[in-house]
Amino acid sequence: MQYISLIILAILYLLASVRYFPGELARTALETALHVVSFAPFTIGCTMLLVIILQKMSRAKLPWDRVARLFLMMALLFEVILGLQNYLGQG
Repeated sequence: MQYISLIILAILYLLASVRYFPGELARTALETALHVVSFAPFTIGCTMLLVIILQKMSRAKLPWDRVARLFLMMALLFEVILGLQNYLGQG
């Protein structure tokens, strides 16, 4: 039951990361992969900083599934911000 939320977050992250080009499946896949690969290090770094802070505060190591949830939540937040920036910048 606890891994269902992790799977749902991963699916939402992948959906938010899609860079869609109508009628061009190959370009959509390529641009999505490039976006994920280029932006993932930033999200991983922010997640690592947050995990370090949380571990110092709690004096306990976080389980991997919570770290993964933190990564996916931060990635979704950043994707929403990037999407809004892209959408508002087109106007």
